[in-house]
Amino acid sequence: MALLPPLRQARLRARLRARAFLATVAILVATACGGTDLGTSTGTTVPTAAPYPSVPSATVVTGSPTASATGTAAPGGAAGEQTYTVVAGDVLTSIAVKFDVPSAQIRTLNNLTSDALSIGQKLRIPAKSATPAPTPTPAGSASTYVVKQGDTALGIALQYDTTVEALERANGVAAGGLTNLQLGQVVKLPPPGQR
Repeated sequence: MALLPPLRQARLRARLRARAFLATVAILVATACGGTDLGTSTGTTVPTAAPYPSVPSATVVTGSPTASATGTAAPGGAAGEQTYTVVAGDVLTSIAVKFDVPSAQIRTLNNLTSDALSIGQKLRIPAKSATPAPTPTPAGSASTYVVKQGDTALGIALQYDTTVEALERANGVAAGGLTNLQLGQVVKLPPPGQR
């Protein structure tokens, strides 16, 4: 090598290092495959996740406080009626979901002209209507999700072991239809067998 110009020597060394690296990688891959020829199959499969057709864009929900399952409920005046104290993060729709009553009933009972709530505000929660309750879903198979601050479609999908595409199908929206989530929005989750 001493007879070659310095630039050419450097290139030659780089090529030799690259070949040594590739040989090492080939040996490691062959070892991982059980020492078999890389062109043949061992009969074992490695589970992989289905790739996204495109990288979903992250839309982070921001804005006023979010839905929360916290707060305080106390027995109310009317039969079956309760009183609820609003805590940071509550929105009217999340409170309605928590007590399984329509938000319009809460709004009417409390003479609310908008969905704006204040921390510490006392709300009267009407008793559940006499309509039959829906069949409960088994534990771990929630059928809906209320969007909170910071949520993204991808984050919800990961939380419920599903894909954004499956969420979009369950909600009947086109691809990208869940990119603009709103606070308190109810997102349908696909059944566990379709996740």
